[in-house]
Amino acid sequence: MKITKTVYQVDDITGNPSVIVGDGYLTLVDAGLPDTEAKILGLIETLGRKTADVKHILITHSDRDHIGALPALVAATGARVYAQHEEAEIIGGKRKTRGGQIVETPVKVDQVVKEGDVLPLHGGIRVVETFGHTLGHLCYYLLAERLLFTGDCMTNTNGLTGSLPQYTADAAQAKATVKKLAALAPESLAFGHGPAIVGGAAAKVKALAESI
Repeated sequence: MKITKTVYQVDDITGNPSVIVGDGYLTLVDAGLPDTEAKILGLIETLGRKTADVKHILITHSDRDHIGALPALVAATGARVYAQHEEAEIIGGKRKTRGGQIVETPVKVDQVVKEGDVLPLHGGIRVVETFGHTLGHLCYYLLAERLLFTGDCMTNTNGLTGSLPQYTADAAQAKATVKKLAALAPESLAFGHGPAIVGGAAAKVKALAESI
């Protein structure tokens, strides 16, 4: 599904992995559940691009529905992987998931990123620390389109909300994250769960922040 002129989400995959289209390369944001790599790569083919065009994979957090197909995608593309420090240790098999397991197929994170980093991709992608849903959750802000990839720190499955309480590691941090994103004032939002909001998102996030 096309969200903006350069951003697509893969339909019907939990975790809503996204593709950012650039000149000569593609970037994925999150990696869906295990065994969804064929559908993700299939979207890339429908765009007239090749698997080898995927050069970067940005991970918001290490829950299974956001990193499940990561090993297969890295094997297929050779893409560079980005994540926050604690989440990178989980992805790499050095730390247990919040469910208490070690990931079945660890993946090396090539670049650990943090608040304020601006990745030189697609006109600039700012890293925003949005802790609460998990202890190292990140969002990625596509500056050229003022589009924020929210991961799971906000959802839109039944209207706009913050991190769902039953999946939240730190409720106070999750609440502070919503207020932080209201100050950021993104124009559009692409969620891990629920349909994207394209245009007018800043007012909606501000209203959510004021209600919690």
